[in-house]
Amino acid sequence: MFPIGDAKFENAAHTTFLTKGQGALDGLTCTYSKDRTTFDSATIAFRNRFQAVSQPLDGVDEMADTPDIDAFSRDDASGEGFSIGAGIFLVDASSSTMIAKFEGTGALEEWAFSCSSGDDLRLLIGDASMGVNINRDSNSPLPELVKLNVATVYDGSGGATAMDGVTHYLNGVVKPSTATNNASYVAMEPLSHPVEIGVQNTNLGFMDGQLILPFWTHRQLSAVEVFNLNDIYVAMQRAQRSQLLARII
Repeated sequence: MFPIGDAKFENAAHTTFLTKGQGALDGLTCTYSKDRTTFDSATIAFRNRFQAVSQPLDGVDEMADTPDIDAFSRDDASGEGFSIGAGIFLVDASSSTMIAKFEGTGALEEWAFSCSSGDDLRLLIGDASMGVNINRDSNSPLPELVKLNVATVYDGSGGATAMDGVTHYLNGVVKPSTATNNASYVAMEPLSHPVEIGVQNTNLGFMDGQLILPFWTHRQLSAVEVFNLNDIYVAMQRAQRSQLLARII
């Protein structure tokens, strides 16, 4: 998980925070674009046992990134998939990025979890050697100015029909979507671009809205696990209790 905005995981200056997870995904340093307490909007705290927070981002220059990237590369030529998601509140959904490891010029492209320019939920992945990007977009846009829980699961199938192995979820339920494949696509490659939260390609697609505990995991979550995750995000936002989060992520 990326507990962005949560002071419990930050340094004293509020300029960095640590990831929370299992194995190589735990304790990685993420650096804010500036002192988090100087962001345009204050962090929103939920009054519950999780003590989770929602971090508003201004869509202009507020983000975080980590150079500790090795654990975030996947080889879908070998069937390595992943799952990704977040609680979100979109002010302007168009091109807003939740999490990405995607440089965008063709040389350092791996994956990006974002909204398209038409506000659709999108997973974009790239094969840098072939110079090919493929994506799967939801068939309808995400609504703005309402709390949502989004997740996407990729089975790591790779190849010419890789996007057939992607499923989008909205509030724990499958969101219909359409694959855009390319016969030249082979697989993602482990490249050097940092993992970015709230932006991609350093200064494109800044998130305009709020992020609540974005996550990324090597596991290909089942539909039941995604449904349970949605319950957890709802519980956090409604100040209810749950014990499931650490068992799933």
